[in-house]
Amino acid sequence: MRRQLQRTMPLLLIAQDLTFSVSRAQGGDDQLYDQKILDAAWHTYESTLTAFRDGEMSDAEQLYLWSRRWMGAQTSLAEDIDGERTAITAHAARMKTAQEIGSSRKRTLRGAIHRNR
Repeated sequence: MRRQLQRTMPLLLIAQDLTFSVSRAQGGDDQLYDQKILDAAWHTYESTLTAFRDGEMSDAEQLYLWSRRWMGAQTSLAEDIDGERTAITAHAARMKTAQEIGSSRKRTLRGAIHRNR
């Protein structure tokens, strides 16, 4: 189920983005648009993080991409420089977590290779 969701989520987000782009071009609410992007980026980041942590995905690039989108939406919604700083700091923390997961997986893999020699 999770893999199926991961495959369809980008398509849903593209459709959602097109819908809101049209709405925005027609004078739609920018804050509502940014909130929808924030929600979509957060959900996609979380499911991607779970797949990365569980070893179902080996490339952290998608984590970075969705974390950046999440940060971008947060900075768009921020009311002041402190809100923007908080969004940037949260992105950095998410990337540190991804790096730690990747390093841990690499150590585990190296250990398994050495034990099997």
